[in-house]
Amino acid sequence: MSLVATPPEKTLEHWTSSYLRYRYKSKVSLWWPSFGQDIELASPRNLPGKSLNLEIKTSYMDSRFFKIKIRYSQLISYISWNSPSFEPYYVFPLPIWPGRIEDYARVNLKNKSEFSYSRSGSMWYPNWAWVIHSRSLYNYLQKNQSLISQKDDEKTLVKGTWNSTKNKYDLQWLPSRGPRNRPTFQPPSSLVNLRDFLDKFEQCGGVGFPQAVHLPRFSLLEGVSIEGVKEQMIKYGIILQNNDGYPYANNENVDYIEDCDTFIIGEKNKFFPCPTEGVSLEVPPGSNLQRLFVDARAFVS
Repeated sequence: MSLVATPPEKTLEHWTSSYLRYRYKSKVSLWWPSFGQDIELASPRNLPGKSLNLEIKTSYMDSRFFKIKIRYSQLISYISWNSPSFEPYYVFPLPIWPGRIEDYARVNLKNKSEFSYSRSGSMWYPNWAWVIHSRSLYNYLQKNQSLISQKDDEKTLVKGTWNSTKNKYDLQWLPSRGPRNRPTFQPPSSLVNLRDFLDKFEQCGGVGFPQAVHLPRFSLLEGVSIEGVKEQMIKYGIILQNNDGYPYANNENVDYIEDCDTFIIGEKNKFFPCPTEGVSLEVPPGSNLQRLFVDARAFVS
């Protein structure tokens, strides 16, 4: 039986957007750059906040089996940007239901669109959506040179076979070499659930979780720590709250937010200024890229 993409990637794009809006309300901005378009790296509306890119993928399934496939040439295109803070995070499902999600919904007397809402319980989309940075994914694939050397551009990251006794999938990850050169089938160490990933995003990331931050150009010194960035983000988030979400106000008693620069995380988890003018990061073919910006109000407790 041929494998079917389920849920469709367009549906997963929508569900990802729905969850981000559910989590961040009016503080989030989303847009979808198309093939051949350059990524806009600066902050929208000159707002302080944080940004990153997401590449949405889906699973391919039949009644008892699924696989997650990665287009290797596309991944190489992202790595060639040579800027981890802008290289996208891959988001894909690890199914927790047997067969097509449409059939599962019908058998359980549910509308398949329900899975984008928290009321669907364990079937809520962020419970089975997983995230890994493109550079971590690239490093993971490099451990299996026999796979990389194959001519087929689509590489299978993980396979799952439904275990009716355990009522879940038995997962088989890529074989790589472990202690004493023995083969192991472990998932990438930096693979995280979507909700846990956004928790890390809100804490300014760290090793394996790069991101870009946007703050007034004189607010940060070069090589500032993650804690220093968090303090400034909260400071300007409070100003934004007082200005009803705008970087400026007509009231002379309200603080004015100066032009924002972009800072990216570098060595030893320090942030450094990143020039955005004249930088070209072109979207490769076949991408399902989603650009996420969350303004500083979201990081105020």
